[in-house]
Amino acid sequence: MKINNFPTKEIISFFSTMSSKVIPNDRMFIDSLRVYQKYCALNLNTYKVLCTKKQFREAESLLKEIDDIYIIETSDFKKINGYSFNSGFIAYVEKPKIKDLSELKGPAVLLNGLTSPENVGAIIRTATGLGFNNVIVDTKTVSPLSRRAIRVSMGNVFHTNLYLFKFEEHQSFISERFRLIACHNTDNAQPISSFDFRNKDILIIGSEGHGIDKNIIEISNHSIKIPVQANVEHYNASHACAIILYKMYEYISS
Repeated sequence: MKINNFPTKEIISFFSTMSSKVIPNDRMFIDSLRVYQKYCALNLNTYKVLCTKKQFREAESLLKEIDDIYIIETSDFKKINGYSFNSGFIAYVEKPKIKDLSELKGPAVLLNGLTSPENVGAIIRTATGLGFNNVIVDTKTVSPLSRRAIRVSMGNVFHTNLYLFKFEEHQSFISERFRLIACHNTDNAQPISSFDFRNKDILIIGSEGHGIDKNIIEISNHSIKIPVQANVEHYNASHACAIILYKMYEYISS
């Protein structure tokens, strides 16, 4: 462990890049000690840490193998670009790898075109809470490893198997091996109260603005819907996913 109590302007500037896209694709920032504690279970590399004395004392047992640790006054965190926060801890780490979709074996959630990191993070937190550890994102969905999505998931993204779905490349694979269930509030969709979920289901959640892509609906085996009052029209994507995942949990665990 190597500790520096006087980080240079260059170091402060380096940690200020966490709001930009200049860092390598295989690395990322984590700006919460609580989230970092969950990240450490992956046994990946931590390259640098910037933190307050208080946060260092709390994290010291996790930082023994790290050579670049910088201690900073709490007030100096305001000098770091990005957004206003007071966590007192930032780690520059190795980014977890996305798994190959051919490795998928159990039930999963497929996110189609979700652009809100808050929704993606909330869905991951709910899914892991109910024991659904497989999340698939398509190329239109914001990265679940974006800083905001990680924080909203409360670090539970690090307990999740993440997969990337490319329609042309993977449609046959998932269609042949899994039952695709589209959350699609149409007149012909089956109410979730009477739907029989199974262990090989992939639940598809689309964006609130555009819904599920037509080509994905066309390869889906079933469409399901949640009761909703006409004046409401539809639920927030993460709320809809939570309702359906709980029904899936009840069926699969019973």
